Amino acid sequence: MFVTVAHLTALALATAALVLSTLERRARGLAVAALIADTFPWSARLIRPSLLALAAGVLVVLGPAVFSTAVGWVSWSRVETFSASVAALGLLTLVVKILLAAAEELVFRGALLDQIARRTSLGSGVILSSALFALAHLSRPDARGPLAALAYVLDGIGFSFAYLATGSLFVPTCWHVAKNLTIWLLYSEGTLQFTGGVLRAESLRAGRWIGGPSTTGLVDLAATTLVVAAAVRLATGHVRKARENRP
Repeated sequence: MFVTVAHLTALALATAALVLSTLERRARGLAVAALIADTFPWSARLIRPSLLALAAGVLVVLGPAVFSTAVGWVSWSRVETFSASVAALGLLTLVVKILLAAAEELVFRGALLDQIARRTSLGSGVILSSALFALAHLSRPDARGPLAALAYVLDGIGFSFAYLATGSLFVPTCWHVAKNLTIWLLYSEGTLQFTGGVLRAESLRAGRWIGGPSTTGLVDLAATTLVVAAAVRLATGHVRKARENRP
């Protein structure tokens, strides 16, 4: 019952923030397009942070996978034999996962973080939007338990700082997409995939440490914590400078 209420409450607040952010731009014609243009600007200066974001998304999944393989906790097998139909479904999965991650960033960082920060403080905006981001995922199998919830909160904090430091949702979307795609490719797990990935974990031991394809373990949480902490440290100076230069 708590999971359902928390999940629906988070979704309702996020939707309300999106509606408010959209209505604020109604004088500019197509309000949704204006919101997207404001939150997804692109310039050459975003190339380096985008590459770093892609690396962060891969690392938080690949690091624990490599560690668990090295200590004998997991073995791997191929999932699909390559064919034209598998390639087409894989491409469709890629497109859907990119669009889904971009939509979540628009809602939780572009709208919710902004709305909370303007009414309270930037720190409150980051923490509350990240907590609601985690609560909104509670209905997913990979979000069950305190470790998984905490991992989602940390992800939200990392995505928030990536956005605040660069002024573009393009960067946290790269991070978000890279993480989701790596989970899919390595574990054939995730949301809205139309074919298997490249590999699948055959056996998992020491479950509380490494979790599983759809759960979070202590090693996963440690990897996420280290990557997010590094991202926050890199981004803090840029966030402070951006706030000082704001008119």
